[in-house]
Amino acid sequence: MRPHSVDDLLSVSVDGPRDAEALAAHLRQHGTWLEVVAGIDSVVVRFDTAKLNTETASRQFEATLAGKIPALPDSTELLEIPVVYGADYGPDLDELCDRLGLTSDEFVRLHSVRE
Repeated sequence: MRPHSVDDLLSVSVDGPRDAEALAAHLRQHGTWLEVVAGIDSVVVRFDTAKLNTETASRQFEATLAGKIPALPDSTELLEIPVVYGADYGPDLDELCDRLGLTSDEFVRLHSVRE
């Protein structure tokens, strides 16, 4: 993994969200980063330019990346996310259905069906 730098940010691409979360968790525990953000396929850190220049920050980042990054434990927790349509939760539902030429029931059915 080779980091990229811009101003006070360093970023690195990873294989996916689980790798991003694992690396971000590790970076939060190791280093003096002001901020660590995990994305879908990357991790970005922000460093204090008053304390570190880009070269030093990059070396520290690379050293952390070269070490063993512990994997995240498997999560068995089931998360239920309620989906609510219309009224206060989706005031634009009627407008959307008009644009699509669907009734609200048809839209909900299409949105809820598994592919």
